[in-house]
Amino acid sequence: MNTFLWLIFLILMIIGYLYTFNVMSGNDNYDGINTQLNDWYKENDKATIAAIEELKKQGKNCEIIKLSKSFSEVIVEDKKYYVTLRGANLLGYGILQTIQLRPLE
Repeated sequence: MNTFLWLIFLILMIIGYLYTFNVMSGNDNYDGINTQLNDWYKENDKATIAAIEELKKQGKNCEIIKLSKSFSEVIVEDKKYYVTLRGANLLGYGILQTIQLRPLE
């Protein structure tokens, strides 16, 4: 019975780690767009401009409809998104920043 409990505990630990990694890396943005750029951004407006420039390089039709240091809105391929920044230190290999465009409802 003791081995069974340890096995359950180990499985829960692995599931918890995978969930945490998924959220920290920004992969939980299923209906949105994730962009990882080489530069680090502290302000939402600069990150929004950089993300839009990158999406335009990829051939996407996009524009900024609201730009501010805290909350920006964009349109990409006729869908509205708001821009958020997410930073994570993944396994001690450095800090990763993901610019997320999350759908506006």
